[in-house]
Amino acid sequence: MSSSLLVISSLISLAQETLRCFPIVTAVLRLLNRTLRLEDYVVPAGYGVSACIILTHHNPNIFKNPAQFEPQRFLERTYSPFEYLPFGGGHRHSLGAAFAIFETDVMLGTLLKHFDIERLEIRPMAAKRRSVTMERPFEGLLGPSSFVWLSGRLLEGVQFFLSTQ
Repeated sequence: MSSSLLVISSLISLAQETLRCFPIVTAVLRLLNRTLRLEDYVVPAGYGVSACIILTHHNPNIFKNPAQFEPQRFLERTYSPFEYLPFGGGHRHSLGAAFAIFETDVMLGTLLKHFDIERLEIRPMAAKRRSVTMERPFEGLLGPSSFVWLSGRLLEGVQFFLSTQ
């Protein structure tokens, strides 16, 4: 594999692991239009059901060491749409999923190409639920409820500070 493809694969796996740990939507909700039989359970038509994405993404039967942030897991294996579903599942998953991953990879690639980035401080990360999306404690934006301070030096010499807050 060429070094460019390895970098692209690494960026994609980094984005995938971030979405595994902190999915934008924690559960998908559906209203049954017919009776659902699931092992010994019967759920009648008209009832609402929920598939919990965050529990699926932290299931040790699917993801080895689910509490650990390990982007390489996505380089080692491809997960089915029933195991990894950060944008929802089935035919009603987000239409913008592929674009969101692409946009994230372009942004990360651009930052890493033009900046020398160093982690200054890390604070504990914990997700906070708001309705069916995740939010930051400040500004009502989506994402984890803690942040990492980064320092970067533009390769041409300009300094910047970035916070994920």
